[in-house]
Amino acid sequence: MKDSIVALATTPGKSALNVIRISGSNVKSLLQKITFKSFSPKPNFCSLQTFFFPDSKVVLDQGIVVFFKKPKSYTGENLIELSVHGGSVVAKKIIKTLISLGARQALPGEFSYRAFVNGKIDLIQAEAIASIIETNSNLSAFYSAKNLVGGLSDSLLKIKNSVFELITYMEHELDFTESEIEHKSLNQYVLKIKAIQKNVLSLLDSSFVGKEKNKDVRVCIAGKTNVGKSSLFNRLCGHEKAIVTSVAGTTRDLIEGNFSFEDMSVGLIDTAGIREGGGKIEKIGIKKTFESIALADILLFIDIKNPKTVLDSLNLNLDDKDVFLIQNKIDKHKKQKGFGFYHLSCLKNKGIKTLSTDLFTSIKKKRSLFLDKNKFVFSSRVGLVLEKTLKALNDSIKQAKDAKELVVVISSLYIALDFLSEASSPVSKSEIINKIFGDFCVGK
Repeated sequence: MKDSIVALATTPGKSALNVIRISGSNVKSLLQKITFKSFSPKPNFCSLQTFFFPDSKVVLDQGIVVFFKKPKSYTGENLIELSVHGGSVVAKKIIKTLISLGARQALPGEFSYRAFVNGKIDLIQAEAIASIIETNSNLSAFYSAKNLVGGLSDSLLKIKNSVFELITYMEHELDFTESEIEHKSLNQYVLKIKAIQKNVLSLLDSSFVGKEKNKDVRVCIAGKTNVGKSSLFNRLCGHEKAIVTSVAGTTRDLIEGNFSFEDMSVGLIDTAGIREGGGKIEKIGIKKTFESIALADILLFIDIKNPKTVLDSLNLNLDDKDVFLIQNKIDKHKKQKGFGFYHLSCLKNKGIKTLSTDLFTSIKKKRSLFLDKNKFVFSSRVGLVLEKTLKALNDSIKQAKDAKELVVVISSLYIALDFLSEASSPVSKSEIINKIFGDFCVGK
């Protein structure tokens, strides 16, 4: 790519500084034209420069210049970053001036696209960059950073190399007679394919699709109507977010509050009260309640008498959840004996501190278990590629058993190899590439 592109790399608006990014073949010439200096900036060093309008020599601004010499730059091209004063005026003037001198306004994601084309990142790393920019979740940022430095790409590359080496050996065997080299039996090849298959399954089992989980931990508050679910929700949120009345069935839809605990993002969900009857709208809300319980990591189940009896009557599958059994309104009702019961009065703010302490311990434990189980996050695109790879490997095993011809088995392994290549570096998947980079902000 011979042309040079320019864009604002920081969020426009009131700020201490803005960063303007320029990448391409003639960035040094552009810099010389707005500084009136015939110097060649030293790579990876900062220098203070004054920027001028080329025609009038009127000062535009003064700022820091950093030059990154190809290929050791984000894009793999010569790249310059100008740190100038904040606000919306100065940066716009400098960018407009650079465009008048021959640079082009960058398209969304074009800097990262050039990094991809020049082999600085693969598609998985590009998706990780987009995720880091967009996310408000510490969990997502954590996994995206792992992908950015090549964690998932390295794992996929190992599997891809295993398939490649197996194909190479099989092709080699087809070129020589049994007297020239030692031939493996088809059963031996099947065992090797199954070993690769196991690695793909392991990667799928130890990963999750990013959009499936946008909070570190989800906590659901549930119970019958008028037992104080919304009152507890407001106490835990720290403000009056949910409407609280004495009318049963006040909450008819899910209300979600988000809060940070240490470095975690927690989703707290208040649900519609569970009861028989109710109108059409309330029934929809109760259906959502059960869906929310199923998706939750932690369940806070409330009743004013015996939460265990009520919960047991619902016959829910709660094997993977931490369940807190809470008797609320103890200022009006006698405390019920029960192992692990939490006795609260949301009205009087009694028992909230003990519940909160144990809840936060559970949140930390849940997140730790999740991190132990899930090593990577990937996009739905990568997940689909891995599923297709598994099918191709299954086909090769079936063909080895049915056709018993090495050349037929190899054809399916080539398909698996193509799918694995598609995950990080597709040859001609322009629609996928355009979608990924088109969703980036300008300047990235």
